[in-house]
Amino acid sequence: MDKHKNFLQKIADENSSLIAEINQLSALTQTRPQEEVNAATRQCLLRLFEAIALITQHLGHPRTPRAKVLSAWESFLPPIKALALLPFGDFLTARMLLYLGSGLSAQRALDMKFPRARAYSLDVPLNQFNIELDDALLEFLQRMWTKSDSCEEFEWIFSGYDVSHSRKEERFSEEVQRCHKIVQALTPVELVALGGIQGRRFIFAKKNDVEYDPDEGIWQPFMGSIPGDHYERMWSSVHIPDDDELESAEWVYKMVGTDGPIRDAIHYFIEESGGEESRWNGLDLFPRSLQFVLDARRVGQPILALKRRVLADKTLLKAGIPTELRTQILSHLNVPVRHPYLSSLNIVEAYARFPKRDGPSCPRCSGGSASKKETLTCPTKSMYIWNRPLRTFFVFHGSKATTTWLCKYGTECEGHHDDNEWKISRERDLNAYIEDVVKDRCGSTTALSEVGFAPATDYTLNSDEEDRKRRARLYNGYGPLEDSSNELKMNGGLFGLASSMVHGKILIGSWQGADSGGHSTTDAEWAVARCPADQERAKRAIKRMHSRCDRC
Repeated sequence: MDKHKNFLQKIADENSSLIAEINQLSALTQTRPQEEVNAATRQCLLRLFEAIALITQHLGHPRTPRAKVLSAWESFLPPIKALALLPFGDFLTARMLLYLGSGLSAQRALDMKFPRARAYSLDVPLNQFNIELDDALLEFLQRMWTKSDSCEEFEWIFSGYDVSHSRKEERFSEEVQRCHKIVQALTPVELVALGGIQGRRFIFAKKNDVEYDPDEGIWQPFMGSIPGDHYERMWSSVHIPDDDELESAEWVYKMVGTDGPIRDAIHYFIEESGGEESRWNGLDLFPRSLQFVLDARRVGQPILALKRRVLADKTLLKAGIPTELRTQILSHLNVPVRHPYLSSLNIVEAYARFPKRDGPSCPRCSGGSASKKETLTCPTKSMYIWNRPLRTFFVFHGSKATTTWLCKYGTECEGHHDDNEWKISRERDLNAYIEDVVKDRCGSTTALSEVGFAPATDYTLNSDEEDRKRRARLYNGYGPLEDSSNELKMNGGLFGLASSMVHGKILIGSWQGADSGGHSTTDAEWAVARCPADQERAKRAIKRMHSRCDRC
């Protein structure tokens, strides 16, 4: 155990010294030759990477306290954030945070098994370090988005970011040297030149063409387009078949490569007692950073399309192309459809940092001047939950010993309420609250149906077969149209947002035949919390607003 503790302390000490070196380097960027600054920057990046790889591969010791292990991981954040002071610092910092996340998901020193009694403690599974990591990445992505005039495409985010520690005898191998060069890339252009952007991609084929393919088992049937899939089609490097092409022959696809840590999760095991089945749970590493990148791309599509159209028009005009021919050429440059909700949002303002809980003691409450109601709603005790579809924080008041309630003041809540007017305790009030958020952002006449949050109409089909096909097409949650499918589920599926929240379920299928019928649901996906314990409390608080109905 002492050997492991000493190893962790050495990691923390080296990170501490690296902070000073990076700060010193940043002070010299204006006076030293650029080549010298670049060389020193590359060395800092390599040292961080090798330290991450080293701690990732270390087996640890079962008696080393979890807090000690997590503290060593947390010690990487200050030097990584210090990189932001260097040229292209936002890019360097964001990439190194992704390497850190990749290492954390593969680490072997932390015991990720928890008894049921501890499963919903506030420190499970990572003492909320994953939120600190996500918020740190989000901050630098927002900076890049703002500096790019809303045009950053973030293609470099989606890549393997593999963290593997090489032995001394392997350090000069071609593979290790290439890996180190990619780690040390200083700009997106340099990263592209090194072949360092290798996210996942999808390969399409006709089913008959792959019948005898040795990899036939990994080919999946492609079911066709879904609402909003223009997003994936815009970014796909290959042609995604249209619905009319599906009629002529059945298409299949398979995935090659990985998008890396931006889509990865930390997995932990909950050990049940009394004969109940134990289970693995997944905790997304960068849930809000991924959502921000996808949202930024959606918002940026029309902006980029317009700029490209203007550039093309100027180029054609300069080349002396006649007006009629220019018009015909430009008509082929389709402008993407604006996202009905995000187009009205300032996504940088919307994606605020996750508010901290259990901060410094409140002088008003500790001084004894606050009433019981004011103490119960103290901001230091409030629980904040990120509502993924609405892109805003929900604020809950209460304590472990009492019931938790949603606050109607939302992100403007200052706490210390001296009455009960803040409580949202009924389903109709929740509906009104969601409508208010949408109208405040999109205009006073905007309906939930216009932004994708309303229930579907006439969603019950006539047969199980029809329902199965719809379910496979809209809600499979993976494949070339994964992000659009996930957005449909996030927004509540056929239930709509409010109904899925109070039921705690997403309705993804419903059918009624002459003699029988059925429906299919999956767990609601509206909430991101600082920890699973907070998420469960928030979901219970919302579900408590609902009385049993024929949809239950």
